[in-house]
Amino acid sequence: MNTPKHKHPHPSSQSGYTILESLMAIVVVTVLMVAVAPLLAFSFATRVQAKRVELGSKAANTYIDAVRSGVVTPTLTTQTNAPTSSGSLTCDAGKLCTSPAGLYCVDNDSDGKCTLPNPTLGTGLMDMIVQGVAINNVDGATLEDGYQLIVRVYRSDAFKDSSPLQGGEKLQSTKGLGNPKVPLSEITTQIIGSQTSFQDIENRLKTQ
Repeated sequence: MNTPKHKHPHPSSQSGYTILESLMAIVVVTVLMVAVAPLLAFSFATRVQAKRVELGSKAANTYIDAVRSGVVTPTLTTQTNAPTSSGSLTCDAGKLCTSPAGLYCVDNDSDGKCTLPNPTLGTGLMDMIVQGVAINNVDGATLEDGYQLIVRVYRSDAFKDSSPLQGGEKLQSTKGLGNPKVPLSEITTQIIGSQTSFQDIENRLKTQ
């Protein structure tokens, strides 16, 4: 009687990944993650900064509206320097700060004040601090004669230390996280006073 021969199965080329292949796959994935992570972080930072610039523009217009409606009364000056940072903020929403004095708070996180950023509490991250500079170089001029208003908007974290802030010669870019010491927005506009005449405007423009 013939005994049937058993056929041994041939090993499949797709029987499974070897340990070496698995390690190679892990290495490839790790390299890709390391390469892509900075791009993702930069993209996220750019979106955050673009939102800040948008809020900065809105804050500037909010301040101008407050001046025109009489809610805020600026002081005439001949100085156009950037504000001074003392490393602290004491500001109620929609009012002038007491520290640094004379700046204006635009509260964007609805806690009723402008504060230095606190990522843990989620406060102060989008608060805006506005500097208004009212200029009329005509001798004896008053606010009622009209003036040029320069409005600069800074992030609240620009005031976290006493290092100097910059003027609006170079505004913040919308790329990356940006430099907090540089204004997000700077707008120059003309404010007409209650007693402004065409002669007042002409005299003021001659001195600019």
